[in-house]
Amino acid sequence: MSALKWFAPGLISGRWACVIAAALLVALFSASCSGAELSLDDRALALNRQLICPLCPGTTIDQSSVQISKDMRRIVREKLEAGETEQQIKDYFVDRYGPFVLAAPPPTGFNILAWVVPGVALVGGAIGVGFILRSMRNRRPAPLAAGADDAETTDTSGADLVPYLSAVDADLESISRRDQAGGKDDEE
Repeated sequence: MSALKWFAPGLISGRWACVIAAALLVALFSASCSGAELSLDDRALALNRQLICPLCPGTTIDQSSVQISKDMRRIVREKLEAGETEQQIKDYFVDRYGPFVLAAPPPTGFNILAWVVPGVALVGGAIGVGFILRSMRNRRPAPLAAGADDAETTDTSGADLVPYLSAVDADLESISRRDQAGGKDDEE
C-alpha cells in the first residue's frame, strides 16, 4: 500500500499522484536551471538582499539608508566588477562583521535548525491533518439518545421534555408571584 493511499485514501488516485509529482519536478528543475546570465546590477541587488546592515537589525543593506549600508553596497558592486564570486563577497563581510551579517544563516551547526524545523513542521502538520481527516471519515455518528440503537428510532418530538418544562414554568410562576408580593411591600 502506497503512503499516499494510507495517508489520504480515495483522495488522489495513484495516476494523478504521479502526474502531480512529475509536474512539481519539472517546475523545480526549470526554476533552478533558468540559466539566463544576470546583469551586474541584478547580481549586486540580489547580493544586497542577502546581507544585513550591522546597525539596523533585521534590515538588509538594499533597504537601509544608513551610511554603512551605502558603503557596503558600494563594496559589493566593486567586488563584483573585480570578478569576485558571491560566496567570496559574503565571506569578506562575514570576516568583517560576523555571521549575523548574512540574511539567511548558513545551514551548518546550530543554524541547521532554521532550515530543517519549518519543513519538519509542515510535514508533521500535513500528517496530523491527514490523521484528523481520516478519523473524521471513519467515525460513526453517535446515537442521539442514550440506549437508542440508531438515530431513526430516537424520539425528537420533545415529549421527554414536558416534565422539565412544566417544572421550569412552575418555578418562573413562583418567582413572579414573589416579586409582585415583594414589590407591594417596597411601595409602602
